[in-house]
Amino acid sequence: MQSVSQIMQKIAVIASPDSSISSVIKLMEANKISIIPIVEDGKLVGILQENKIGKSFDPKGKVREIMQEPIFVCEDYD
Repeated sequence: MQSVSQIMQKIAVIASPDSSISSVIKLMEANKISIIPIVEDGKLVGILQENKIGKSFDPKGKVREIMQEPIFVCEDYD
């Protein structure tokens, strides 16, 4: 059985929960990603998935308003 560290991808792109939704959508499009980790004070606090954003959001709204939480994590040695 492989460990998490053998199959995980290193995170290169993250967003803040206080970022605007529209700026994070642009960041996701520019990096060709459909899921982005939301990090606050060095801790993963949520994720934002492109297919969960929907059409009726306030583009000036904050990511924390629509991010998915809580997030369950595992360590790279699991």
